Amino acid sequence: MELVICSAPEHFQMLKKNKKYYFKYLPISKMVIIGNACGRQIFQGDERTEFVDEEKLYSGMTKQRVRDLVVAGGGHFTRSNWYFQQFLKMAYALKCQEESYLIWDADTIPLRKIDFFQDGKPQFSYCEEYFPDYYNTIEKIFDGRMKKASDKCFIVEHMVILKSYMEEMLQRICENDKLEGKYFYEKILSAVDREAMKGSGFSEFETFATYMLTEHAGVYGMRKLKACRYGLVIVGTEMDKAKEEWLSRDLDTISFEHFCRPSLFRSKWLNEATYQSKSFTEIYKWYFESNYYKIDQHIWSVFEKIDRIKYLIKRAPGKLKETLEKG
Repeated sequence: MELVICSAPEHFQMLKKNKKYYFKYLPISKMVIIGNACGRQIFQGDERTEFVDEEKLYSGMTKQRVRDLVVAGGGHFTRSNWYFQQFLKMAYALKCQEESYLIWDADTIPLRKIDFFQDGKPQFSYCEEYFPDYYNTIEKIFDGRMKKASDKCFIVEHMVILKSYMEEMLQRICENDKLEGKYFYEKILSAVDREAMKGSGFSEFETFATYMLTEHAGVYGMRKLKACRYGLVIVGTEMDKAKEEWLSRDLDTISFEHFCRPSLFRSKWLNEATYQSKSFTEIYKWYFESNYYKIDQHIWSVFEKIDRIKYLIKRAPGKLKETLEKG
């Protein structure tokens, strides 16, 4: 099984560091990185790693083309990359050389061995969330023939894709003449409501899971892994052997998502004594109920305002940008 990760350039070095965890704990034959062409040189020579230029994976699909469609559909251009990376993960089915591939989030690492097949069946992992816009889009994509097929949500940090079924689904989407466009991604974006396009109007995971549960019930099983999204808050930016062993007692995976910031007080409660006496679950619950968290929140809000100002300055047009940068 191939491991497939879509990555922004700022995450390339992180992936090089995390590679050891992928091959240690995941049942994969190679790692495939899909991203900006600048990454080719970074990953050149890495054993068992293949780099794929995101602009050349699928004929006619470029970042600019997706951006134009998102803007035309009522979304902001900054949201287009979010849609683009989903289409890349779907389109990889047309390139994959094996029967299945494992889509994996770039900001997530496994902490212990994970089996993605049980009794010969690939497993959908799930969580308990609900995003109605995803199902509205799914109904339009399949001309009303598919609706929410489970009380579970399948938007987690990974998904096993059976190549032949993803190819079949893409073909079904392309055959829907009621949707605008020629290619599957054009048709999907034409199905997203204008208001939903501004945020999260489509999910490749939810769409594929719905398709499989409706059209090929019984092919996949379901299970829930033990995962945490707040790796940056609790353990910071660096992993080591002690942290890995401590986290693996309670978790299958941990994510270091960009919306988080490391707690400024980790050194006061995350140390060798903690690893020996407290579980991750205990520390997690204690921290988010502690005064440390309350203080962190106030400090983070200041950083967020500063980051927002920097963002606006970076994108301020013409003379306004020049004036703001000078002072």
